[in-house]
Amino acid sequence: MGGDAGVDQQTSKMRNLLMYALPALTPVFISFAPAAVQLSFTAAAFTSLCSTSLLRNQAFRRMLKLTPRVPPASTSTPSNSPYKGTMTVAGRVRPYATSAAPPPPAPSSPWSKYSPVTILSDAKKTITDSAQTFMPSAKRKVNSRQERLTLRKAEEYESKRSKIIDQLRVEYEKEQEALARGRRR
Repeated sequence: MGGDAGVDQQTSKMRNLLMYALPALTPVFISFAPAAVQLSFTAAAFTSLCSTSLLRNQAFRRMLKLTPRVPPASTSTPSNSPYKGTMTVAGRVRPYATSAAPPPPAPSSPWSKYSPVTILSDAKKTITDSAQTFMPSAKRKVNSRQERLTLRKAEEYESKRSKIIDQLRVEYEKEQEALARGRRR
């Protein structure tokens, strides 16, 4: 889940490491990188900061017709009873019996046709349509190649078989001649 989801997934040690140690060490490592990498790193950090700030803004979300953010659940002091009826899910405490109403469905946005899921499904449909167009001819070629290979193997088998039969026939005839000679004596 992203930063705009309102879910706290960091422990205090991890948060301290990311807040203090990482920014302090980043310039040390990035200073040895080429200028293009430094510029790319700076641009990515700035873009991420801007997009997260915009997606957390309720007015911006309404303008783009995005689903409103659900504020994080308040963490009140839990009761000592093990039968309280609460459970922790992804850092949130929610009662079993009184679940929060689901967020309203997102209104259709003019940007929804540009979502990665839509783009990928359109690309998949285009590729499968193209493949189905060209597949029958390709299948025919593969089948004819397979048929030629099968026919060649069958011919090789038959020629070997006929050679073996001829050899056996010759041996049989020699044995019959030897038997016939033995009877004449």
